[in-house]
Amino acid sequence: MIKNIFFSILTSLISIVIYGQTAEPLIVHFDKDFYVSGEDSWYTIYFQKELSDIESKVVRVEWIAPNGTIVQQQKLKVVDNVAIGDLAIPYDWIEGVYLFRAYTLWSLNFGEAAIFQQEIPIYNLETNISALPVVADTSAVIENAMMEDKMDAPISFRFDKEYYGKRDSITVVIELKDATQQANLSVSVLDNNYWKHQKISPTTPIFSTTNSNQYATEKGLSINSLLKDKSGKLLSTQFLSLYFQDHNTFEQTTIKEGQLTFPLGDFTGTQRVQIFDLNPFHEALPIIEVKDYPAFDAYRANSLSRPKAVANYLFLLKKYRQFKEVFQIPSAKYDSPKPFERIELKAARSFAMKDYKALSDLASFIDEVILGVRVLEKEDKKSVRLIYQDKNSLNKRSPWYMVNDYVTNQEDLVLSMSLQDITTMDLFDSRASVLTQLDPAMVSTGLIAVTTKKETPKSIVNQSTNIEFSGYYPIRTFPSFTGDTSLPDFRPIVYWQPIIKTDANGKAVIKFAASDAIGNFEVRVKGVNELGALLEATAIYQTINKENK
Repeated sequence: MIKNIFFSILTSLISIVIYGQTAEPLIVHFDKDFYVSGEDSWYTIYFQKELSDIESKVVRVEWIAPNGTIVQQQKLKVVDNVAIGDLAIPYDWIEGVYLFRAYTLWSLNFGEAAIFQQEIPIYNLETNISALPVVADTSAVIENAMMEDKMDAPISFRFDKEYYGKRDSITVVIELKDATQQANLSVSVLDNNYWKHQKISPTTPIFSTTNSNQYATEKGLSINSLLKDKSGKLLSTQFLSLYFQDHNTFEQTTIKEGQLTFPLGDFTGTQRVQIFDLNPFHEALPIIEVKDYPAFDAYRANSLSRPKAVANYLFLLKKYRQFKEVFQIPSAKYDSPKPFERIELKAARSFAMKDYKALSDLASFIDEVILGVRVLEKEDKKSVRLIYQDKNSLNKRSPWYMVNDYVTNQEDLVLSMSLQDITTMDLFDSRASVLTQLDPAMVSTGLIAVTTKKETPKSIVNQSTNIEFSGYYPIRTFPSFTGDTSLPDFRPIVYWQPIIKTDANGKAVIKFAASDAIGNFEVRVKGVNELGALLEATAIYQTINKENK
C-alpha cells in the first residue's frame, strides 16, 4: 500500500515537471509537394513557439520508406531558432509514399501532437507508368499573374515589374501585414509549366513512441549510451576511457548506473569512438547500448496514385534528364566538413620493422630486440610487460595495443602478427609519454602501437565498443544560376532560399534570375513570427516572350 502511494506521488511529480512546461512543436516548409528519385529535397524547420522559450539546439529528422524502414536520419543544428536541411534523394529509392518526421527529443515527452510528420510522395521514372492509376487533375490553373492566392494572407508581395522576360533579374519585396512583428521566412519559386499549381496534401499517419522515458532537452551533440558488464549489470566506474580515433585523443570520465552522457563538439558526418573500462577489476570491454534515436511504432504507408499534373511533370523531367547535356543544370554541393584536428602521438621509442627482417613475429621482435620489455610465456600464450624507463620497475599488467589507430586488448592477435606486415612499432613506455597523451589510467600498463601494411584485422575493427556517432547533417547551398547563354535553362525549381529574416519594418527582399520558360511561376513563402505564429502565402508572376511584343 505504502509502495503504491509512493509510486503515485512520484508519478504526479514527474507529470508536474514535464507538463508544467511546454512542448516544442515544429512546422516544415518543403520547396515543393512531391519528389522524384534523383531530385533534391530542400526544407526549413521552424518552431511554432515563442522564440525566447526554445531551448533545444538539435532537430532530428527521419525519412521512412513505404515498407517502414528508416532510410535516412539527420541531426540538424538549430541556429537562431531555425534548422535548415536537405536531401539528395537516391535514384534507387522505390516509388511510394514516404514519411518525413521531425522532432526534438524534449517534444517526445508530450506525445505525437508535438512532433511534425508528413507523408511525402516520391515517384520513380523507372517505374512502369501503367502500374499506377492516373487520376483526373481537379486543380485549376491560375492564369492571373501578379495576384496572391488569398487576399487575407499575412504576407504581401510587391514585384519590381509587371511581367518578365527570359533570364530577367527579378526583385520581390516580401512584407508582413503586421509590421509590429519580425519573422523568419523561407521561399521557393516553382515553374507552373511543370506544376500546374498542383498541391498534394497526403494524410498524416498516427504513431506513438514505444519509449515512455522522460527526455532531456538536447542542447548539443553528445554520446548517449547505456553500459553493462557481461552479466547484464549496469556499470559504474571511475575509469571509463573514450578514445576519439579521428582526433587521436583520449578522454576519461566517470559513470554511475551505466548512464554515459558525454558532450561532443560540433561536427558533421560521423565520429569514431572507442570505449574501454580501465578499472583493472572490471572487464575491459563493456556491453554498450547506444541510445541515439528513439524507437517508434512501425509506419504503414498509404497508396500512391499519379495525378495528371504529376504524370506531366514526370514526362517533362524524363526528357530533361535524357537531354541534360543540352540544358543548364546547376548542381548543389555540400559544404566541405571541417576536418578533425588530429594530434600526432609522440612515442617514447619508435622502431622501423624494415631493419629486422630475420625475425618472424612481433613477439619475437619484442623479446629479442627491445630492452626494458619482458615477454612472459604461460601455457603457450605470450604476454608482454613493459618496464618504464623512468622507474625501472615491471608493470604488473600487459599493455594496451593500438593497431592502425584502433585500440585493443587482443594481445594474442597483435603479438602473432608477422614482422613482414608491420612498418613501425611505437612504445609508450614512460610515465611522461602516457600521462601527457593517453588516458592517465594507462600509466599502469603502457601502450604499444603498431602500423601495418595490410588492413586492420576485422576482429579489432569490429569490437563491440568501437562505435560511430553521427553528427550534424552537412548543409548544401541551393545551386545558383550561372547565366551561361549558350545553354537553355528550364529549371522546375527556379529559386529556393531557406532562411530570410524580415527587418524592423517587417520587410525582406529576394532577388533571383528568371529561367527561359514562358508562363506562370508561383512564389511560396512560409515561416513563423517572433511568437511562433504560422505565416504562409503564395503569389504568381508571369514571364513572356518579349521578342514577340
